[in-house]
Amino acid sequence: MTRPPPRPRSPTKGLLLGLIITLAAVTAYSLYVTSQITGLRELQRGLADRNRQDSLQLLRIQNDLNSLGLAMRDMLDADEPYPLTAWSAQFDRIRADLESALRREQEVAVARRTPDQQRYLATSMAQPVAVPPAAFTAATTRSMPVWSRSATTTFAPFAASSLTIASPMPEPPPVTIAILPSN
Repeated sequence: MTRPPPRPRSPTKGLLLGLIITLAAVTAYSLYVTSQITGLRELQRGLADRNRQDSLQLLRIQNDLNSLGLAMRDMLDADEPYPLTAWSAQFDRIRADLESALRREQEVAVARRTPDQQRYLATSMAQPVAVPPAAFTAATTRSMPVWSRSATTTFAPFAASSLTIASPMPEPPPVTIAILPSN
């Protein structure tokens, strides 16, 4: 008995199975790529926001340093009628704002400072911060003696604007004392 020739098998089932596996692999890869692109967009948005905030803080620091330089220039100007001690409030305000800006910049900075850089910044900030109070104290002790100052008191305006910069107060006129020779 002879066997009938085998009927050729249809490749349809194998091809359909291959197509389903290929479509599943493409779908899985597409989902993976989509999630990666979404993550990169979030990272890019976060970095852009942090860079923007960091840039604003650096501008704030630059403005404070510029204000400090201008105040020091004005303080040394011979045409200014204000005593050296009158500038302490302005220097205190600039110092407080500068320290606040540096702390905020450290929080939002994308690149972190190395320990050496942090030590250098702390040392650099300690020097100018310590100098003005000592200078004002020295200027106070070397300025006019207490007996030569006027006994008048000047009060600040009641509704001073919070946006104005503290200006130094003029020095009160000296009190003249006439000493007559006794005969």
